[in-house]
This record gives sequence, structure tokens and C-alpha cells, in this order.
Amino acid sequence: MVPDDIEGIAACFSPGVGQISGFEADCVSRGMKGFLADGSVKGPAQSDAGLQFLKKHVGLITNGTTMDDWMNASHTRQNSDLMLQMDIEGCEWLALANMSGPLLQRCRILQERFPTLLTRSKPPPQVRTLPEPFPRTFNRFNPVE
Repeated sequence: MVPDDIEGIAACFSPGVGQISGFEADCVSRGMKGFLADGSVKGPAQSDAGLQFLKKHVGLITNGTTMDDWMNASHTRQNSDLMLQMDIEGCEWLALANMSGPLLQRCRILQERFPTLLTRSKPPPQVRTLPEPFPRTFNRFNPVE
């Protein structure tokens, strides 16, 4: 589910694409640039000239890259709005906690999957030493189920 507010979004960033890239291809068909990243697959499921693929995991992990490094390397206009769509198998907390405030502010839409968000008042134990991403995220975004 994506809000009807995508006009003017310059790019969709999608870490953790797995074997499915239809959403990202649809974003490209609507005029956005599409940036995909996943270290566990060879490339996007759909071939599209508008999709750029990085074979790395995104977050705070070995042999990966950070959200900031990946998104800033895309060379999208510094003041452009972005969409971030990710399902990175429980590492969403890590990726958001490591994102800079200015980059997070550029994301007009966050389409995330947090399966334990409503049942947990704190991040998972492995990320409790990191800054809490949700207060600064929810100051700008409204979560929906």
C-alpha cells in the first residue's frame, strides 16, 4: 500500500528485492529512477533500463553498504523527494538507525515492513545500542497497518 502522493518523487530506493522487482519497475514506469540492492540475488527479477542494481546488502553489516553511502552515490538531486521501500529481513531497524537525518527527511514515503513493530516497545536486542530510529522517523511519517 502506497499513498496517492508519488508525483514529483525522483527515485525509489529498494533494498532487499529478492526475486521480485515489479514494484520498482512500476515506479520507473511512473517517472522515477529505480535503485535496487540485494546481496543475495544476481539481479532484479525484471529487466528494465530504468533499474539500477547493486549486489550488496544495505544496513550495518560486513560486505555491505550503508543507506547513506548507497543513496548518496545515486546522484539524485540533493533537494529531490525520494521513496524508500525495504524488506530486509529484520534489518530495517539497523538501516534506519544508521540513516542521517537529512537523508531521512528527503524520503517522502517510507514503505517498510516491521512485523514486530506493534508488539515491541523497543528495538530488537542486537540494535539496542544504536540510536532509536522510530522517534525521529515517526515525527515525519504516519504508520499504517
